[in-house]
Amino acid sequence: MVFRDRASFDYRRPGARARSLLSPLLLPLLALALPACDPPDLTPASEVIRLRVLAIETEPPEIAFGETVQLTPVIADPWDEGYSPQWMPCIETSLGGFAACDFENMLVDISDPFALAGLTAERLEFTVDQPAVAELMADMDALDRADGLSLQFILMLFPRGKTILDYMPEFDFEQIEDPDYLEQYGEQTSEAFNTVFEALMRQSRIAFKRVIVSDLESVGLDLHVDGECADLAGLLPNQAPRLGGVVHVEEDSEQTFPSGVTIQVPVGETAGLEPLWNPDDQETYYHVDWGGATDCRTEQPFFGWFATGGSFSDRDGFPADNSFLDEMGFPDPVQWQAPGEIPDRNPVAAWIVVWDRRGGIHHVELKLDVVEGAGE
Repeated sequence: MVFRDRASFDYRRPGARARSLLSPLLLPLLALALPACDPPDLTPASEVIRLRVLAIETEPPEIAFGETVQLTPVIADPWDEGYSPQWMPCIETSLGGFAACDFENMLVDISDPFALAGLTAERLEFTVDQPAVAELMADMDALDRADGLSLQFILMLFPRGKTILDYMPEFDFEQIEDPDYLEQYGEQTSEAFNTVFEALMRQSRIAFKRVIVSDLESVGLDLHVDGECADLAGLLPNQAPRLGGVVHVEEDSEQTFPSGVTIQVPVGETAGLEPLWNPDDQETYYHVDWGGATDCRTEQPFFGWFATGGSFSDRDGFPADNSFLDEMGFPDPVQWQAPGEIPDRNPVAAWIVVWDRRGGIHHVELKLDVVEGAGE
């Protein structure tokens, strides 16, 4: 098969390609002028000090045209601010080298209140069957369709009880047949949406998730790979990773708990924590580079640690294959340091998130109850 000079393709076990998720929650979407940068926030990524979307899980992370994807955000709300979610799906484009959305590529009409009202559930189920997606995929060659079309789902967290409609200009239905009025209203809507988007960015009330729409049946790759990939046949969609719970590691014992457990930790002491993770779940996949050379690769998941109090020895997360940490002097398992006194908001909420770096995300959560004396 002749490959063009293009970015590398990754095909996952038993087939879909690996994709880099360039900051899936912090991509600069929409063509708008953002405000001047504030001084850098040096708070560790693991410290949750305000309302924040930690991740967005997708099930599945890759779909075919006509299928439904479920998006579930992992939201931390340490001060019980409350929020009202609003989703906005679009076809991803490129803006200055970054993934971007513009109003022409939205999969809903942002001036249609009925369309927007259907996108206000915290857990969104969205069927990708829009004609615009079908037309784009029909114009792609077989290899591009296998590589997939990227969609972006924007999640906005409005103040409790509010929706995006509260910030949009009122529509005059008496002028619904006036083309000049419709054009003017469209411009006003775009300007209002940009203003809202900018405000949400300032308050960290916005997040983004990429979903791939692919056609893996229309491409026939002649894959000849020795070793671990030799028995992989066909191309199948990307699947999300799974965490089975959390392991509490003490000096002379380990206890495994499901997601949602409460673990007691004495004031000022530490708790060793590990995600319950089976390394055999790291999927093997095909990698095909721009020159047509194939090799066999294995996922390298990445863990992130978050809590509303105390501090983690791993402030910013690291790969699942963390054997190199011993040589660098990092503690293994990750240690959570309890505050020096019982916090006002106790127990402390904590989350462990795993990214497979190709679209799949999963998490577990727990409570860390800071107590006087020995923990149980």
